[in-house]
Amino acid sequence: MAIKLYQYDTALYKSAGDFNYPNKMQAGLLSHWWQDGFVSMDVALAGLLNSLNSNALAVSNEAGVAAVKLASNNFYNTEINLRIRSTYSVNDEFKAHRTNDTTTLTAIGACVTAVYAERDVLLDIS
Repeated sequence: MAIKLYQYDTALYKSAGDFNYPNKMQAGLLSHWWQDGFVSMDVALAGLLNSLNSNALAVSNEAGVAAVKLASNNFYNTEINLRIRSTYSVNDEFKAHRTNDTTTLTAIGACVTAVYAERDVLLDIS
């Protein structure tokens, strides 16, 4: 399943509900709607929507990726904090920094890396 970041005209499509959709869709097609004008979805779904919506979706460029990263920064920072706090308290994290506990710091770094890797899949960053 190849996922790409697409851009669409927000003057014509104010929200995901403004697009024409098929009567039936196959299970497993992924779409992740970002702020207005951007959506990540697999290529098969984009092709299907483009055939029903006069080629409304175009593969995004680097500027689009940068815009989505900026707009989603708070969400992903919160997700990183939630993942770290599911295992380590704030005091655990401070102690790891004070004592240079590389095991804990490596595990915390792995949480950060995992969240950004998930985001990058949706933005088609390799």
